[in-house]
Amino acid sequence: MKLSNAFTNAFNNILLVLSRSLQRFPITILCSTAVAVMLIVISELQPIDTSQLETLYRITMIIALGIPLSLCIKVFSVEEGRHKNS
Repeated sequence: MKLSNAFTNAFNNILLVLSRSLQRFPITILCSTAVAVMLIVISELQPIDTSQLETLYRITMIIALGIPLSLCIKVFSVEEGRHKNS
């Protein structure tokens, strides 16, 4: 019974942390998910035309650039808000 409660508490804690992360960094998580999906699509569609594959690679790289960009924008906006309040 204790193992079941420990598992339930751990699972609830993971869901809580994921929820907070989604609320704090929604664009970053969306970009990360899009990159993961695009990479899976690229790996599954290997016997396609080289030009199409190159286009998918470029789209994936552009989306991947959004990950650090969105993190920086969010962190700097939070820091700017702290400096204005003090």
